[in-house]
Amino acid sequence: CSLVWFTSLGERLAGHLCLPTNRKGALPGVVVLGSWTTVKEQMAGLYARKLAAKGYAALAFDPWGHGESSGAPRNVESPSRKINDVKAAVAFLLEHRAVKGKQVGALGVCAGAGYVAGAAAGNKQIAAVALVAPWLHDAAMVRLVYGGKRGVQKRLVAAKAAKKLFEKTGKVRYVPAVSTKNKKAAMCCAIGKKRMNEALRSCDYCTTSMDERSACYKAVAKDEGLRSKTCMLM
Repeated sequence: CSLVWFTSLGERLAGHLCLPTNRKGALPGVVVLGSWTTVKEQMAGLYARKLAAKGYAALAFDPWGHGESSGAPRNVESPSRKINDVKAAVAFLLEHRAVKGKQVGALGVCAGAGYVAGAAAGNKQIAAVALVAPWLHDAAMVRLVYGGKRGVQKRLVAAKAAKKLFEKTGKVRYVPAVSTKNKKAAMCCAIGKKRMNEALRSCDYCTTSMDERSACYKAVAKDEGLRSKTCMLM
């Protein structure tokens, strides 16, 4: 894989373009995006290398504010920015000499699946989409996962306060991405081994449909007490 650079909304993004070792001519292209907090050297890079071995020109990249890419504040999980970054990656790939055709594919993992789907909607440059363990949350799902309406509202208030602080002082207020104890973490907390195992068995994240998974979450989070302790069951 080779290091490449492209722009997205004025920011410089870094990517790894992976090609087959014995490439002959132009190839079908695929853009790859990983989950929350990840960079191109992690899951996206693994999928890109595997796709290259299958004959694709695969691009894994660091979204705005992550890894080697520019953008501040750093490590912000912004769906709208990441969707734009996917679109920019697609445009870059289509102009690269290693890629043939006027369309490419896009692969997203976990939260990246939602961003890829968002970028593909109404976008004729993306011919095919592959979603791996997709985290395709809507408002109802978010309420189930993050503590009901009060839990979501609490996070929104904290986010607005952090944004105001950054705009006024330049100081960034971070929270842990994952924790089993820290309730301020983006994904928290443990709900008990027995209940977790039961939930995981009933909520097969990779194979059930959105409707089935939503119904399963409702069963797991049937009371406010449990709902306030439940995070993404992945």
